[in-house]
Amino acid sequence: MANALRVTFPSIRPKRASDLWATDRDTGGLKVLSDARLALDEFSLDEMGGFIWEQCDGKNTVRSIAARIAEACNGSAPRHEEIEKDVLGFVRELRRDGLLRWDEENAVDVLLVVPPFPTTYSANAVETPEYSSPPLGLCYIASGLRDHGFRVAITDLHVTAGQPEDIVRACRQNRPRIVGITATTPTFPNALQVARFVKAWSDDVITVLGGAHATGLPGSCARSGAFDFVCVGEGEQPMLELAEALLRNNGDAKSVPHFLLLSETGEVVQPSDCHTASAPVALGLMSRDNGKAASSGPPAPKRVNLDELPLPARDLLDLDRYYQKGAIISSRGCPIDCNFCACAAIVGRTYRVHSVKYVLDEIEHLMRTYGYRFFDFHDDTFNLQKHRVFDFCRAVHERELDFEWGCFCRAAQLTPEMAEAMAGAGCRVVQFGVEAGSDVMLKSIKKATSVRQIEEAVQSAAGVGIQQIVCGFIIGHADDTEESVRDTINFGLRLRELGATRLTLSLLTPYPGTEVYIRRKELGIELLTRDWEQYIFSRVVMETKHLKRGRLRELYVDGICKFLSTLNQDKSASAFREASHVV
Repeated sequence: MANALRVTFPSIRPKRASDLWATDRDTGGLKVLSDARLALDEFSLDEMGGFIWEQCDGKNTVRSIAARIAEACNGSAPRHEEIEKDVLGFVRELRRDGLLRWDEENAVDVLLVVPPFPTTYSANAVETPEYSSPPLGLCYIASGLRDHGFRVAITDLHVTAGQPEDIVRACRQNRPRIVGITATTPTFPNALQVARFVKAWSDDVITVLGGAHATGLPGSCARSGAFDFVCVGEGEQPMLELAEALLRNNGDAKSVPHFLLLSETGEVVQPSDCHTASAPVALGLMSRDNGKAASSGPPAPKRVNLDELPLPARDLLDLDRYYQKGAIISSRGCPIDCNFCACAAIVGRTYRVHSVKYVLDEIEHLMRTYGYRFFDFHDDTFNLQKHRVFDFCRAVHERELDFEWGCFCRAAQLTPEMAEAMAGAGCRVVQFGVEAGSDVMLKSIKKATSVRQIEEAVQSAAGVGIQQIVCGFIIGHADDTEESVRDTINFGLRLRELGATRLTLSLLTPYPGTEVYIRRKELGIELLTRDWEQYIFSRVVMETKHLKRGRLRELYVDGICKFLSTLNQDKSASAFREASHVV
């Protein structure tokens, strides 16, 4: 038993859960008050108990406390193993009474955070299905860290409708050494506040920012002063290497690729160049953002084979809180050059896939573990590789799996044969990013799709009985005119007649890192605000050379009303509910 204790418990660091105690002059011991049960309870410790209590500061281990007792006994103490055993039994008893906790309890190496949704939304916006999906990006990062022995937790302040200051409670509970925060453009202001609260709680905690906004404007994010590191591009490998360097001294944190940070002179530099204190930011295509450098694209991903990734750590989430519980990612990226899309800003113009086996193994795991029967594919383009779609559908039948699913599809790739295979394998929801209503505008935005292909895709999906066919449109493109906007709205109404069950309309929103953001002056786009919380697709944040703010807003409202009018009153609720399987 003594040997087992020596191996098992030397790292336990008891820490007092109360700071209310005083010397008992009658016994020489201590009187301790505890508010663990709200009302104050009194405990009496003898002299030896008081000695142990005073050593329980979260720094001393059971072994070091035993060693101090042995030293105080001047050679007359029992064997060290016996003292250790007695100390452990005593502190365990105090822990049961709520007077102590182990300092390692609930402590994590890395806390990953989803910031609250923008304040432009109401508090109940988190109940909207489209905005209620597990943060799989953080789950992938978490699983990679755990596989290498790091303790990880995830706090989702979005799904809990939390506030930035709620991160302090999470930090107290988890006592992280690194806090990694993900942010889209509209959630960046709250991510900034989260980081500042973390630093206010403990300036020793390392703060890291990642996600779409960090990749689009890494220099600006680094200059905010709230983040020690800003991650550009995908985060799994960079976060692992950073944790190894910071927490295990395995490498130089300032040399980890994919990160930016501030040099001692206040300049934004890549970590590998940080020692020069004057090296420029040199990541992808550069633009000038108010005279400051900003990157348009990430470094090439190190990991080409996505099957090397462990399954995302969904067990770190309360999945019952999410509407899209069965969210899954089977591929990353899209090689199509759409000028408004932020996808390339994260992963570049690449397309990488999980094998069909990996995807179906993950689906079977979710069915077996959680009982899920509907899965939302969050791929940017599920059907880009024709052979892979057919292999997937064939494998579903071979495994005799019974589930339903929805996905984003590229209209130009969807054939009647593919639609039939997908429907036969359980596909019930398809979403097409149509974006414009004429071949001229589709070419202008580099969509590489024609009006005819879109019509045929909708007809193919409807013809095989896919239940929900969602078509999304954008107005306010750089070359949009009132006439082309009307073409887009009318094309949406035409697709409704061909079988589309839901039409959505968004305003062009130039996210940092996209071509329309980088080339905005050349394209005749003028940003009206840098309040990033307004960048939510339903707010006019820019004007074009053809459409000013007021007119763009009027066209948007008119288009929304026409799209909504196509839904029968008795079916509108169910149509929106069913279509919301797709983000």
